[in-house]
Amino acid sequence: MGPASLEAQLLACVLRVSAVSLSAGGEGADTSSLLMFAGPKKLTGPLFADGPKLRATLIERGLCNPATMPALRDRGVDEFWWLAPAQTIAEEDGSSWPHGAFVYLYPEKYAHLDCIFTCGS
Repeated sequence: MGPASLEAQLLACVLRVSAVSLSAGGEGADTSSLLMFAGPKKLTGPLFADGPKLRATLIERGLCNPATMPALRDRGVDEFWWLAPAQTIAEEDGSSWPHGAFVYLYPEKYAHLDCIFTCGS
């Protein structure tokens, strides 16, 4: 992938989410404008071709950002990364996150807790 196509992909994805709120509308409420996530799903689960390799690739390429939100830090999250919609990385073809996803990584000794939240449509 060349720099121009990478730039286009980055411009087309979510760059930051600071907060997510639950809808007060209840059952039958209009959810068309809500950003919805599914998860957590473990990186070692069936969703991935090779979750440990995904973790290693994110770390080796220096892609992860330090977790700074107290809610994440208090739960032991060390780093996170936004996977762009259908982004291919490591052995993953991106089909498991067609609308993007957040990956949360824990310190190495707790890598079994690494997880992903996929964004809904």
